[in-house]
Parts: sequence; structure tokens; C-alpha cells
Amino acid sequence: MEPTSAAPTHASTHASGNGAGAKPHPRRSYDALVVGGGHNGLTTAAYLARAGLSVCVLERREILGGACVTEELWPGARVSRASYVVSMLQPRVVEDLRLREYGYRALPLDPAYAALTPDGPIFFFDETARTQASIAPFSKRDAEAYAGFEELLVKAGDFLRPMLIREPPALGSKRPGDLLSLLREGARAAGLGRSDVHDLVRIFTMSVGDLLDDHFEHDALKGSIASTGVVGVWAGPRTPGTAYNLLHHALGELDGVPGAWGQVIGGMGAISAAIARSAEAAGAVIRTDAEVA
Repeated sequence: MEPTSAAPTHASTHASGNGAGAKPHPRRSYDALVVGGGHNGLTTAAYLARAGLSVCVLERREILGGACVTEELWPGARVSRASYVVSMLQPRVVEDLRLREYGYRALPLDPAYAALTPDGPIFFFDETARTQASIAPFSKRDAEAYAGFEELLVKAGDFLRPMLIREPPALGSKRPGDLLSLLREGARAAGLGRSDVHDLVRIFTMSVGDLLDDHFEHDALKGSIASTGVVGVWAGPRTPGTAYNLLHHALGELDGVPGAWGQVIGGMGAISAAIARSAEAAGAVIRTDAEVA
């Protein structure tokens, strides 16, 4: 493959100073071109380069990161522009690409957020008992129900989390690998109880509003939790399927703590910068100001 852009080879300011030594000499042909230097494109390039392929990343903008970027929007003010906290970054990716060696560092958010009510805030901590204690002054019933609600999300998350880094089997395929994958997932599903399967189906299909109505009575509590069911999607709390979006936010982890969220030192662009440095250390070429037609 040949890059269509004739832009000069250089890394962005986010990806410079990586300690990887001299950058690879510009070339006209590569095993793979990655169009777009967002965090997913950079991750792809890093893995391909680690596998021994010659890779070139072409990014239209002058900086890397896509939606996972830190930018100076006002003089002296650098902010995470599109994404804001980290949780779904796979621990396996962090380890495989040695991101901590290339500058990635996140501090846990605990409490992760709060419900602001006229009578004071309700804090949501990583530890369920602390959250229950924060809810109790507003609703003893909801405080008692919160443990069961968290247990529901944890059980669903534990079942789904291993699937996030597995290639899904091709339905109808007779290939041994696909058949083995189907058998494996079938065995996992068979190990669930009937009520567990029922809960999973409901979470996959129902609205976050209906899910919260099943468990809680306090509107401010429900409204705050519902916000994580609709963030990032063009939907409202009564839209079917938004309960899964809430579960999606419980699927991540930080430093081995399931469901935890973190604030990235240097903003979210520090993640993309660390991935870019890892890719360059493995031999990938990264070009910015390189629009592809």
C-alpha cells in the first residue's frame, strides 16, 4: 500500500519525545496504512508494528487522538475535549503496549459522581456501603435497594467482560475455531440460572428509566444514575436499550477495580500520546497534517 498524502513525515507534539530513537526513514510502501490517528487507529498501528509489519498512520489534523485528545482551547488552558474519564481502556492493551512506560497514568475517581438535590448531595462511591450511607438520609428504602441493584450490574458485567476482547464466532461457520467459540459461549450461558438469563435479557432491551423504577423511588437518585445510561447516545431515559448503556459504564475497570473510573494525568490526550509512543517504538511511522483523499 502507498500513502496518498505527500505531507512531510513527522509526529505531532503529543507523540514527540518518545525516547524511541530515530524515526524510521520515510518510505513509499507499507504493509498497512491506518487512516486516522485516533486512539483506536493508533492502537491498531501499535499491534501491527509489534507483529513485525511496516505501518504508517495518516492523521488529517495537526495533533493525534481523535476523540481522545487534550487541546489548548484557550490560552494556557488545555482540556480533554471530547472524552473526559477512563475506564474502558482494556488492561490487556495497557500491558501489551507498555503504556505506563510511555506516560499513561490515571488516578481513581472516588466518588465517581454525585446527585445534587435541594437537600444536599448523594455521593456514589466505589464501595457500595459508603454509597448506601450517602443515600440513607434521603431514602432508607433506596439505600437498602442499592446493594441489590449493584449486584445485578456486577453479575451482568462479570458475564460480559470476557467477551469484550474475544473475536465473536461466525454464526453458521463450520470452522473448528468458530465451533469451539460457540461451544465455549454456550457453556458459559448454560452455567447461568434462569433468573440470571432473565435479568440479562431485560438489561439488554429495556430503558434505563424502567430499570431504575424497578429499584428506586427517589427522583434525584434515579435521575443521576440515568444520566450514565444516556450519555454518549442520542436517546432519552425511556428509550429501549439504554439500560445496557448503563451496564456498559460498569464493564470497565481501573487498576484491577471493576467499574472504577479514572482521571488521566495530562488529560485524555495522554492516552493517545502513550499509544503513539508505543507504536513508534515498535517501528510505526506516524504522519500528522496528512489528509487522505
